[in-house]
Amino acid sequence: MLVALGTCAWGVPAAQAAVPAAAVGRAGGCTTADKDAVTVVIDYGPLGGGVQTYCASGLKPGAVAMDALNAVGLSITGTTQYGQASVCRIDNRPGPSQQLGVTGDPTYTESCVNMPPTSSYWAQWYAPSGGSWTYSSAGALGQRLVMGGFTGWVFELNKTMATSTPPPVKPVTPAAPAAPSGPTGAAPAPSTAATHAPAQSVAASRGAASTGTAASAAPARSGTNSSPAAASGAESASATPTGAALSQTPAPTDSVAPALGASTDAPTASSGPGAGTIAGLVVVAVLIVAGVVVGLVRRRGVPSAAQGAPRP
Repeated sequence: MLVALGTCAWGVPAAQAAVPAAAVGRAGGCTTADKDAVTVVIDYGPLGGGVQTYCASGLKPGAVAMDALNAVGLSITGTTQYGQASVCRIDNRPGPSQQLGVTGDPTYTESCVNMPPTSSYWAQWYAPSGGSWTYSSAGALGQRLVMGGFTGWVFELNKTMATSTPPPVKPVTPAAPAAPSGPTGAAPAPSTAATHAPAQSVAASRGAASTGTAASAAPARSGTNSSPAAASGAESASATPTGAALSQTPAPTDSVAPALGASTDAPTASSGPGAGTIAGLVVVAVLIVAGVVVGLVRRRGVPSAAQGAPRP
């Protein structure tokens, strides 16, 4: 009554004991990552079905072989005389009408009433991880499990305890697989096309750095008196890529400055005015001289209006 009153007064329920989680099972053997686990090995032998392995984890302290069999979902049939302390069938094998052909009685079938004969029964084994298999006569309810180890069952036909063979699985618990640390695909190699220019682009960039941006900014002369040399000089100055373009796109081979160390008769941009500038100055000088000459010729050969017409 005091406990009930205290609960009602404070509105807090009485503490309840924690219920341990039920054991669980899965196909395949256990690894070191499985906690409170045991690997279960079933060798059906002459009954058909091969060798099956399971993992029972979350087992309570003091668990026995039957706890592991139930955790992995195997159907166990005991005997009428001893119950599940004596395993008669695992997953309904051997079947009630299956003739086992024991020595001296080829039509023998298992009724699971009394203890099965030693010539036709499920032999029980256990082993620690990294150890060896040991035959057990304690039964499914009496054999304690070795946590992290193995429990095995082999159906023996026409054998004795002395000739019984252990499960054909090495009792070693493997390590847990490592978790992936990142993408498995290799990262693509960085491209070098944008950072490494050819030799011609390097030479052109050095020439552009010494002359500044005036050559590329000056418009080409479009008059009729422009010489081919001036036109080619203007095209060369305007076609030379800037420093930013040179670092990303290779310049055309027919319009960029020659490569470093290449032989050429034309002066470089760092040695003086460009060829187009010199040619333009020459053309201007020629035009000036020609204009002066034409003026002198006209002044000498044509009389002015004050002198009148020339005499015959």
